[in-house]
Amino acid sequence: MSPRLLAAGPLEDSVYYAQPYSIEATGFYFSSLEEYEAKTKGHTDRFGMPVEEYELQFIDGDNHRLFNALGISQATLAVWFETFAELDVDDDDYLKAVYLAENGYNIDEIPDRIDDVSIYRGRAVDYAEELITECYDIPVKLEYYIDYEAFARDMAVNGDFNVMETDQGEVLVFGP
Repeated sequence: MSPRLLAAGPLEDSVYYAQPYSIEATGFYFSSLEEYEAKTKGHTDRFGMPVEEYELQFIDGDNHRLFNALGISQATLAVWFETFAELDVDDDDYLKAVYLAENGYNIDEIPDRIDDVSIYRGRAVDYAEELITECYDIPVKLEYYIDYEAFARDMAVNGDFNVMETDQGEVLVFGP
């Protein structure tokens, strides 16, 4: 597992809800794996029968998109808290993880694939202009004849990058 994905420090606490599949039991809120485990231990329905299965829901916090994209369940909750829960939504690794999860990679594959993805924060036309000016020494007289929008559109059509909408605007994603 890639140590880069582990968060450097705690973020604001997210709030989750464990909804029992049994209609005879009441669910509970939690913010950590330890709190979840403590509340599930000995949890019973109104008839005193143990409750073992829950649907996990993201209630409050910043990284809801990744939680939902990964389809977090009881089986993956520990990995969520160990690897993904503390990722900062402004960090490129968060965006990479969201992209991979939304494109079919499972929770166990993402840490190993995170370095296969690159993020460019900005519009496709800005990337096209930056790419051309960095790769080619174009005379000033010819700069006005380059159609950066067409070049960006061609790169998008060719699958050179994907556009991902975020709360902060669109980003370009390069990778699988």
